[in-house]
Amino acid sequence: LLSRGHARVGNWIYRLRLIWERLGQEFDRKERAGATVIRRFFAWYVPRFTARSFPLARRNEYEADAASARMTSPDIAAEALTGVNVMSCFLSQSYWPAIHGAARELPVPTAAPYSAFRASAALAESAETRQVWLDDVLRETTSLADTHPCLSDRLQAIGSLPRFAPPAVGESADSLLGSAAARLVEGFDAEWRERIA
Repeated sequence: LLSRGHARVGNWIYRLRLIWERLGQEFDRKERAGATVIRRFFAWYVPRFTARSFPLARRNEYEADAASARMTSPDIAAEALTGVNVMSCFLSQSYWPAIHGAARELPVPTAAPYSAFRASAALAESAETRQVWLDDVLRETTSLADTHPCLSDRLQAIGSLPRFAPPAVGESADSLLGSAAARLVEGFDAEWRERIA
């Protein structure tokens, strides 16, 4: 129902792209017997596979957006797309810089950034700041560096306008994920502390 069969090949290509990327990272991270030969193969094959599969991966993104608009409405899909982009600005420009700044001051990181995160914190930013973020993402153009189209192209494809609407009370991850939320964020926090150390 969701894919109508159109995205089957695209999903397969997307999974293959992820597998090749993860394999490459693994061979770069750990020295293994025969790794030199495998790295040469990766250096030759992966760029070719990525270039040939790029149009299918891009089309898959548009099909996913169209499916979400069909299952809900173009306006609700536009809210989700706009929200993801605006929240990404909040995370990269406000939230994570504050977390990383505090981590630099401590010999052992103690922060729990995932447990402490609340989407409503973005609303503490001024309306002007949120509008600047929205304007910035709407000015972006679709690039060949990412299979995800820019926000304005995605909104145009589903026939809707940008709509930033933060989650209403009761629609947060705590409500949607139930008891799994605490376990997930604790795992993310532990992984973050290990990486940042």
